[in-house]
Amino acid sequence: MKFNIVSDTQIIIFLNKNYVSDINFKDKDELEDYFRFLFLNLKKNYNINFSGYYIINVYLDKYYGSVIELEKEEFEYYDSFTNQVDMRISVIDSNFLYEIEDPYFLDNLDNFKIYTYKNKFYLQIEKDISNIQISNIVEHSNIVYSDTEDIIYKSELVTI
Repeated sequence: MKFNIVSDTQIIIFLNKNYVSDINFKDKDELEDYFRFLFLNLKKNYNINFSGYYIINVYLDKYYGSVIELEKEEFEYYDSFTNQVDMRISVIDSNFLYEIEDPYFLDNLDNFKIYTYKNKFYLQIEKDISNIQISNIVEHSNIVYSDTEDIIYKSELVTI
Protein backbone atom coordinates (compact mmCIF):
# COMPACT_ATOMS: atom_id res chain seq x y z
CA MET A 1 0.00 0.00 0.00
CA LYS A 2 1.17 3.45 -0.92
CA PHE A 3 -0.73 6.63 -0.19
CA ASN A 4 -0.46 10.31 -0.93
CA ILE A 5 -1.99 12.97 1.34
CA VAL A 6 -3.00 15.61 -1.19
CA SER A 7 -4.60 17.99 1.32
CA ASP A 8 -6.38 18.06 4.68
CA THR A 9 -9.46 16.69 2.95
CA GLN A 10 -8.06 14.37 0.26
CA ILE A 11 -6.01 11.16 0.33
CA ILE A 12 -5.15 8.91 -2.61
CA ILE A 13 -4.35 5.26 -1.84
CA PHE A 14 -2.63 2.91 -4.28
CA LEU A 15 -3.26 -0.80 -3.72
CA ASN A 16 -1.80 -3.44 -5.98
CA LYS A 17 -3.92 -6.43 -6.98
CA ASN A 18 -2.57 -8.56 -4.10
CA TYR A 19 -4.26 -6.22 -1.59
CA VAL A 20 -7.65 -6.23 -3.31
CA SER A 21 -7.88 -9.65 -4.96
CA ASP A 22 -10.21 -11.04 -2.26
CA ILE A 23 -12.61 -8.08 -2.22
CA ASN A 24 -15.93 -8.32 -4.03
CA PHE A 25 -16.42 -4.74 -5.22
CA LYS A 26 -20.05 -5.49 -6.15
CA ASP A 27 -21.02 -6.35 -2.57
CA LYS A 28 -22.01 -3.24 -0.60
CA ASP A 29 -21.57 -4.84 2.83
CA GLU A 30 -18.15 -6.23 1.99
CA LEU A 31 -17.02 -2.81 0.70
CA GLU A 32 -18.19 -1.08 3.88
CA ASP A 33 -16.35 -3.66 5.98
CA TYR A 34 -13.22 -3.20 3.89
CA PHE A 35 -13.27 0.59 4.28
CA ARG A 36 -13.86 0.24 8.01
CA PHE A 37 -10.74 -1.98 8.11
CA LEU A 38 -8.79 0.47 5.92
CA PHE A 39 -9.72 3.48 8.07
CA LEU A 40 -8.73 1.66 11.25
CA ASN A 41 -5.46 0.53 9.66
CA LEU A 42 -4.57 4.08 8.59
CA LYS A 43 -5.49 5.38 12.03
CA LYS A 44 -3.43 2.74 13.84
CA ASN A 45 -0.33 2.81 11.62
CA TYR A 46 -0.23 6.42 10.42
CA ASN A 47 -2.28 8.33 13.01
CA ILE A 48 -4.79 9.50 10.39
CA ASN A 49 -8.24 10.00 11.91
CA PHE A 50 -11.46 9.72 9.97
CA SER A 51 -14.88 11.12 10.79
CA GLY A 52 -17.56 12.83 8.75
CA TYR A 53 -18.80 12.39 5.20
CA TYR A 54 -16.43 10.93 2.59
CA ILE A 55 -16.79 10.59 -1.14
CA ILE A 56 -14.81 7.50 -2.06
CA ASN A 57 -13.93 6.74 -5.67
CA VAL A 58 -12.41 3.31 -6.26
CA TYR A 59 -10.74 2.95 -9.66
CA LEU A 60 -10.14 -0.69 -10.60
CA ASP A 61 -7.65 -1.99 -13.13
CA LYS A 62 -7.39 -5.74 -13.70
CA TYR A 63 -3.62 -5.62 -14.10
CA TYR A 64 -2.60 -3.20 -11.33
CA GLY A 65 -5.28 -3.32 -8.65
CA SER A 66 -6.94 -0.13 -7.44
CA VAL A 67 -6.53 3.54 -6.77
CA ILE A 68 -8.78 4.90 -4.03
CA GLU A 69 -9.56 8.59 -3.74
CA LEU A 70 -10.91 9.63 -0.33
CA GLU A 71 -12.32 13.12 -0.18
CA LYS A 72 -13.84 14.50 2.99
CA GLU A 73 -16.77 16.85 2.59
CA GLU A 74 -16.72 19.66 5.11
CA PHE A 75 -20.03 19.70 7.00
CA GLU A 76 -20.22 21.15 10.50
CA TYR A 77 -22.95 18.63 11.35
CA TYR A 78 -20.52 15.70 11.13
CA ASP A 79 -17.81 17.32 13.23
CA SER A 80 -19.78 16.47 16.36
CA PHE A 81 -19.89 12.73 15.56
CA THR A 82 -16.44 11.52 16.58
CA ASN A 83 -15.40 8.21 14.99
CA GLN A 84 -18.41 8.07 12.65
CA VAL A 85 -18.02 7.97 8.89
CA ASP A 86 -20.69 8.29 6.23
CA MET A 87 -19.51 7.13 2.82
CA ARG A 88 -20.61 7.47 -0.77
CA ILE A 89 -18.64 4.78 -2.56
CA SER A 90 -18.25 4.71 -6.33
CA VAL A 91 -16.55 1.75 -7.96
CA ILE A 92 -15.22 2.57 -11.42
CA ASP A 93 -13.76 0.15 -13.95
CA SER A 94 -10.75 1.77 -15.56
CA ASN A 95 -7.79 0.96 -17.77
CA PHE A 96 -4.79 2.59 -16.14
CA LEU A 97 -2.12 4.28 -18.18
CA TYR A 98 1.37 4.85 -16.84
CA GLU A 99 3.08 8.11 -17.75
CA ILE A 100 6.75 7.27 -18.26
CA GLU A 101 9.87 9.07 -19.43
CA ASP A 102 11.28 6.23 -21.51
CA PRO A 103 9.64 2.86 -22.33
CA TYR A 104 12.91 1.11 -22.98
CA PHE A 105 13.48 0.09 -19.36
CA LEU A 106 10.85 -2.62 -19.93
CA ASP A 107 11.91 -6.20 -20.54
CA ASN A 108 9.22 -7.29 -23.00
CA LEU A 109 7.38 -4.63 -24.98
CA ASP A 110 4.95 -7.23 -26.39
CA ASN A 111 2.86 -7.00 -23.20
CA PHE A 112 2.17 -3.28 -23.63
CA LYS A 113 0.76 -0.59 -25.87
CA ILE A 114 2.74 2.61 -25.87
CA TYR A 115 1.22 6.00 -26.71
CA THR A 116 2.87 9.38 -27.04
CA TYR A 117 1.27 12.69 -26.23
CA LYS A 118 2.99 16.06 -25.80
CA ASN A 119 6.47 14.54 -25.62
CA LYS A 120 5.47 12.00 -22.98
CA PHE A 121 5.04 8.26 -23.22
CA TYR A 122 1.99 6.44 -21.85
CA LEU A 123 2.10 2.74 -21.24
CA GLN A 124 -0.97 0.50 -21.22
CA ILE A 125 -0.63 -3.06 -19.96
CA GLU A 126 -2.17 -5.56 -22.38
CA LYS A 127 -1.40 -8.91 -20.72
CA ASP A 128 -0.82 -10.24 -17.23
CA ILE A 129 2.67 -9.42 -16.00
CA SER A 130 4.51 -10.28 -12.81
CA ASN A 131 4.28 -8.26 -9.59
CA ILE A 132 7.96 -7.36 -10.01
CA GLN A 133 7.26 -5.90 -13.46
CA ILE A 134 4.26 -3.96 -12.13
CA SER A 135 6.37 -2.63 -9.25
CA ASN A 136 9.07 -1.57 -11.70
CA ILE A 137 6.53 0.26 -13.87
CA VAL A 138 4.92 2.00 -10.88
CA GLU A 139 8.35 3.05 -9.60
CA HIS A 140 9.17 4.72 -12.94
CA SER A 141 5.78 6.26 -13.72
CA ASN A 142 2.76 8.27 -12.72
CA ILE A 143 -0.51 6.34 -12.81
CA VAL A 144 -3.22 7.91 -14.96
CA TYR A 145 -6.75 6.62 -14.36
CA SER A 146 -10.07 7.68 -15.85
CA ASP A 147 -13.80 7.64 -15.18
CA THR A 148 -15.93 4.98 -16.82
CA GLU A 149 -18.41 4.79 -13.98
CA ASP A 150 -19.80 1.31 -13.42
CA ILE A 151 -21.22 0.88 -9.91
CA ILE A 152 -22.32 3.34 -7.21
CA TYR A 153 -23.05 2.48 -3.59
CA LYS A 154 -24.05 4.74 -0.73
CA SER A 155 -23.64 3.46 2.78
CA GLU A 156 -25.21 4.38 6.08
CA LEU A 157 -23.37 5.91 9.03
CA VAL A 158 -20.63 3.56 10.09
CA THR A 159 -18.77 3.76 13.38
CA ILE A 160 -15.06 3.10 13.19
